[in-house]
Amino acid sequence: MSEKQTQKGFTIIELMIATSVFAVVLVIAAGGILAIGRTYYKTITSSRTQEASRSVISTISSTIQFTAQSMGNDGVTDTPGVPQSICYGYDRYTYVINSQVGDGAIGLMYDRRPSLSNCLPIAAGGTELLPENTRLLHLEVSSINSSTFRINVKIAYGDDDLFDPNLSTAGLNLNQVQAATCLPGIAGSSFCSISELETTINKRVE
Repeated sequence: MSEKQTQKGFTIIELMIATSVFAVVLVIAAGGILAIGRTYYKTITSSRTQEASRSVISTISSTIQFTAQSMGNDGVTDTPGVPQSICYGYDRYTYVINSQVGDGAIGLMYDRRPSLSNCLPIAAGGTELLPENTRLLHLEVSSINSSTFRINVKIAYGDDDLFDPNLSTAGLNLNQVQAATCLPGIAGSSFCSISELETTINKRVE
């Protein structure tokens, strides 16, 4: 007489419990990976914005230090959205406050003007000093005395709706643009970053 063999396996309930536990572990792991990725890209964005500010400060500082001529400008006050320019010798910087770089829009453009007769802004043909998706919130070059200058630059990265106030809002004045801050708690893959630097330099060429 043969003995009857019995086989044991997982019950449906046990499989459901195991699957549920595995799914929870996957969700937690995926959330951790996404959080690490967001932190990484946010850090990169902030670093690039700061580097853009340092580069602008360095470029303008070098121009002032090694140019004998005094500063000139187009005579226009800093109005958001309006092209403006400052010049030192033949070096000209055309800039537009609150203009996001991309698709031909000017943020801060450098070129060599053909003569010292005027310092009017250019529409194209220069070298853009700001990276894509960044914008100037503030640019000020002021003289403390005949040989000492102060430079202040504030650069922002991000789309209009990532800022408070929304930078696409019509009629924003210079003070409102300069005071813009990044909105907290923005979800998704978009990031906002603001970097402001100031330096004081002395002319080396008189």
